[in-house]
Amino acid sequence: MSRFEYSALDWIERERSQQTFIVLSHQLLAGAALQTRGFEQTITTCHGTHLRYAIPTGDALYQDFLNLFRARDIEPLLTRLRACYGEADLFISFPLSWDPGNAVMRHLEPFIETQQTENPHLRVLKLRTPSP
Repeated sequence: MSRFEYSALDWIERERSQQTFIVLSHQLLAGAALQTRGFEQTITTCHGTHLRYAIPTGDALYQDFLNLFRARDIEPLLTRLRACYGEADLFISFPLSWDPGNAVMRHLEPFIETQQTENPHLRVLKLRTPSP
């Protein structure tokens, strides 16, 4: 883990609302979250009860994270994730090297509420909460 993962965690804490939140992320960010936030922050989704950060050990949230990189059309996937996660703030983080041609970023752009701009190694995004 590097200072960039810890910077991303701090940014997420500042940007999240008072409601629950969930973070679909790569392995190192999940590791940094466990190291600094521990195991007590959980959320209940359609998949069951999970830590708020996707853990890459077969966890359903991590599979949702990977699906972001596999999906040809991101909107149906995000609709499904929103239905599964409810009103939780949704954050997504991944290394820039995972999206060298910016294809994933282009798909996510219409849904971004805000993003961390001072992190040169990670994309850290907060997605808009859809209107009811």
